[in-house]
Amino acid sequence: MAFDIFRNILHYGCHFLVPVLFARLFWRQHWKAAAMIMIATMVMDADHLLADPVFDPDRCSVGFHPLHTVWAAIVYLILLLIPSWKVRAVAVGCLFHLFTDGMDCYMGSLKQGTEYAAVQALKNPPGAGFCPAEIIRTDFSVQGPGLPLPVN
Repeated sequence: MAFDIFRNILHYGCHFLVPVLFARLFWRQHWKAAAMIMIATMVMDADHLLADPVFDPDRCSVGFHPLHTVWAAIVYLILLLIPSWKVRAVAVGCLFHLFTDGMDCYMGSLKQGTEYAAVQALKNPPGAGFCPAEIIRTDFSVQGPGLPLPVN
């Protein structure tokens, strides 16, 4: 229970407070607008509406939803090359959003250990969703013939 509260405070704190810190650090002259732009990148979570169910606390959004994939991250990285502070604020916001969601996935796996990873493997078999499920898993030392399961 306490871990869940800490996890949610950290997750949403990173989504809504860290962009303000980034804005102050990178765009001092336009920090308020840059912070709002980065916070507005939360709209990328609209891709959750394409999933069934829309919200699943055991599902890692990174690598599953279309705006949370490696391909989307590549686009966000390319946006950093555009010499506009507004576009770069969007790119930083999206990339940090992916980092925050990835951190939340990792924390979910810490809490639930092997059971969590097994649920992820069953819910997101390779080739399911919008990209291969292997992208969302991190440390599997044994690969089975079908579903990769963690070894502790």
